[in-house]
Amino acid sequence: MNELLVRTATAVVALVVFLLLTFFAPDWLWALFIASVIGAAAWEWGRLVKLTSIEAIGYAGVTVALLAVLWRVTGIATGAIHAPVAAAAVIPALFFWVALAPVMVQFQIPLCSRLIGLVLGWVTLLGAGIAALGLREVSSGFLLAAVTLVWIADTAAFFVGRRYGSRKLLEAVSPGKTWAGFWGALGAVAAYGAVLYPVMGVGQGVFGWVLAFVGVALLAVTGDLFESWLKRNAGVKDSGGILPGHGGVLDRIDALLAVLPITALWWLHW
Repeated sequence: MNELLVRTATAVVALVVFLLLTFFAPDWLWALFIASVIGAAAWEWGRLVKLTSIEAIGYAGVTVALLAVLWRVTGIATGAIHAPVAAAAVIPALFFWVALAPVMVQFQIPLCSRLIGLVLGWVTLLGAGIAALGLREVSSGFLLAAVTLVWIADTAAFFVGRRYGSRKLLEAVSPGKTWAGFWGALGAVAAYGAVLYPVMGVGQGVFGWVLAFVGVALLAVTGDLFESWLKRNAGVKDSGGILPGHGGVLDRIDALLAVLPITALWWLHW
């Protein structure tokens, strides 16, 4: 019970902070927040690929510096976003999540070297960071919709899987995930897309819109499984311990890393 209370309290505090920053923070404070999240995630990523603590700190510092450079180069820092440049920063991450991550997880292909692991970290973390900065610059509502999609998918997967789950989704990678939870997540996200359709006022048909939401949900599952695969290879249960009851930053943003790039490209037409 105490663990559940700690987990719930952490989630509530994180949600309040996120909402306040998303809708009320000045641009510089939002950028600082995203840089802090990406920096913490980069430190955890470095540790997962077997860097020492000092090396992981250096890796996190370089990652934040690269994010700052991209923030300026893409025009997000000034509000004059250069769409082709922003897309170039995000597309490599999307390619990884669509084409490489599912294969690596399904066939449990190990990283050939730490260097490859570090490069993949830059691709995924920087792509998600730029997407988060760009989405908020254009529309806080777009950003909130993407985060809500991940939250709905996670929540539905947990409760449906707990109630009906028996057959494991990918036991060698993540023993707690079931096919029932997987289908529950897709169904909940499809319903979310249908509800959101008239609110967003999009031009495409409702079927295509809902199908796109399901596709994004599949990427969320991929992000979750890939981080579980990284932890399994590192021999750890959590990516870190900075969030009481939740583990590390990567444990909380794993699905978002995969969802944010496609959301930015789709909704912002980069």
